[in-house]
Amino acid sequence: MAAYQNAGAADLKDQQSVVSIDDQAVYTSVSVSPANPDKELLRQFHELCVETFGADDVEDLDIWEGILNRGSATYYSQAFHLVLRKSLHAPFDTKIVGGCSEELYKGSQCGMMTYICVSPLMRGKGLAGHLLERCKMAQNARSVSGDVPLFIEVEQVNQAKATRHTNSADTMDAGKRQMVWKKLGFLPMEFGVEQPGKRGGHFYQFCLYSPANSVSGAVERDTIRKFITEYHEGVMEDEGLTHTSATAPVLEWLEQQPEFVAFSNDGWR
Repeated sequence: MAAYQNAGAADLKDQQSVVSIDDQAVYTSVSVSPANPDKELLRQFHELCVETFGADDVEDLDIWEGILNRGSATYYSQAFHLVLRKSLHAPFDTKIVGGCSEELYKGSQCGMMTYICVSPLMRGKGLAGHLLERCKMAQNARSVSGDVPLFIEVEQVNQAKATRHTNSADTMDAGKRQMVWKKLGFLPMEFGVEQPGKRGGHFYQFCLYSPANSVSGAVERDTIRKFITEYHEGVMEDEGLTHTSATAPVLEWLEQQPEFVAFSNDGWR
């Protein structure tokens, strides 16, 4: 298969752009957002996420659809970037083979990649890296500064439920996810939060995208404080929850940190 090509910023709105071709199919990128609210593609991507991570770890589809209907959540804007495989031999055989979802938080101007998954037959071909670059380009295009710190959250391996990932032979456990994020260039930070809502009771460590796995990266303490607050408020709004104190420990911890918060010395947990 030919290497994946990254579309320019102008291609990240609603049209499809060809990213790769082989002797069997054409692979195209398309973004689903309030500007292109394709709910059928959104449903198919949700199914792929559930198959990959298990239903317990994926937000309900109606939350995603609700944000598309409103045009934006209160605290963040959201978009989904997908890769479609269109068979050259069966014109109506089109399916999603990979995708990611991302959120840009309005006050802190921090980004969050909430899901990234690739169909099993497409893994190891560079598709995840293409999706990551597409996510970064889209967020930078929407941001005020044009250079968005990109976070992900990873469940700690020692806190993952042993029975959580038994619905599918292909479902990824917490350890496998950490390996994927590390390979893509994310490094763990010193802080995390206990999830409210559907994933309540599970502690998630935040990680920051650092190209070439540089260990010198850091984020301003006040930026992290704004981001954590917005993130938590966004989860509660999405799931219809009242206020909780889940972020209190990390906000208290931040008060004791220097102006810039660096990567964790303890590594992945």
